[in-house]
Order: sequence, then structure tokens, then C-alpha cells
Amino acid sequence: MSVHLLQTNALFLHIPKTGGTWIEQALNVAAIENEYAKAIETVTWRHSLMSQYTAKHDFIFTFVRHPLSWYESWWKFQTWLDWVEHEPGVWHPQRILKPCAANDFSEFIRLCIKHEPAYVSRMYEWYIGPQGAEFVNFIGYFERLVEDLVRVLKLLCIDFDETLLRNQPSANVSGKPYGEPVWDEELKAQILALEVPAIRRFYNDEQLVVY
Repeated sequence: MSVHLLQTNALFLHIPKTGGTWIEQALNVAAIENEYAKAIETVTWRHSLMSQYTAKHDFIFTFVRHPLSWYESWWKFQTWLDWVEHEPGVWHPQRILKPCAANDFSEFIRLCIKHEPAYVSRMYEWYIGPQGAEFVNFIGYFERLVEDLVRVLKLLCIDFDETLLRNQPSANVSGKPYGEPVWDEELKAQILALEVPAIRRFYNDEQLVVY
């Protein structure tokens, strides 16, 4: 869920499956005063877009993860939950992936390519805005989650217990009733081609772990 940091009127904007549950827990463990950000009633309260929040914020930060890793995480999460529909009756960013439900990972990817090609690139733009016209002030990476959260909190001059934050264990780790996802190389190549916008935009730093 997106979180309002009271000390600085900053907003952690929670993009699904990018480490946000760990961030929420780490903020509490590190004794950073916060509350869930309030959104309009017709949308998800967990993963609203910037335009759907009822308050304005002075600083906004969010996190992304590599598209290949994102698809793996969403598939593991949904197979673990037996493809549950999240927050029925309101807008949710993953609702359009419903036709892609499949317990076989390759079939899931085929259906994503068929029904929602370049989904991750489009989702990131919903939350972050077009390149060069971003809604956010800081973009961190799932691949260096702890370091980037520490970095943004120091940038905001927030007092926090860094040791407790760094010792916070992983969160929201899905079970694996159908095993680990294994990529078919042809499907992997297709996804990489489709997700070029997100990969070029966020993963052009050689220091990052990139597939």
C-alpha cells in the first residue's frame, strides 16, 4: 500500500510486486511515522495511481523491478493464491491480466503476449508518467531495495534507525505450488522485445543486475 511519511509529507508510491510490502514494514520497524495514503473510493486502496490520491505530497518516491522478474513474481503470487481477484468492484492495475491466468508459466506468458503485450512498460508509465514528464521525484530499484530505500530516506533528511531497517527480513514471499518459473527462450525473447520501453528507460545502468 502507498504510504504517507508524515515528517516530510512524502509519499511512497507502491507499484505492485516491486518490494513495497517490505518497504512498508521497514518504515515501521525503523520508527518512521507514517500512515496509509488515502485514495478515492472507486479505486484500489492498495495500489492507486497518483491522480487517485486525495492529498498532495511534497515528494514522491517509488520502486521498479526488471520486467522479466516482475512477470515471474506476479505468476508465483497468483498461483500461490489460486488466481484470486484482488479488490473486486474497484479499479485495480492487474485486473486486465485476468484473461492471462494459467498455472503453467509458459502459458501465462503466452497469454500476456496475446492479451496485454508490454504490460509492465505500460504499468510503469501509469504510475511514473512518460519519460521526461515523470510524476515522481525518486525511482528506486527492487534489485537494490535496501540501499535505495536508505538513500531516499537520507535524501529526505528523515531520522530513522538504519540498523533495524537493514535487518528487516524479506516480506510477502510467495509459495511455489507449481515450482519456480522457467523461461522458454523464445517467449523470453518476445517479452524482452515487447518490454524494451521499460528496460531502456530504467535498466541502462551497468551496475544493475539485468537479465
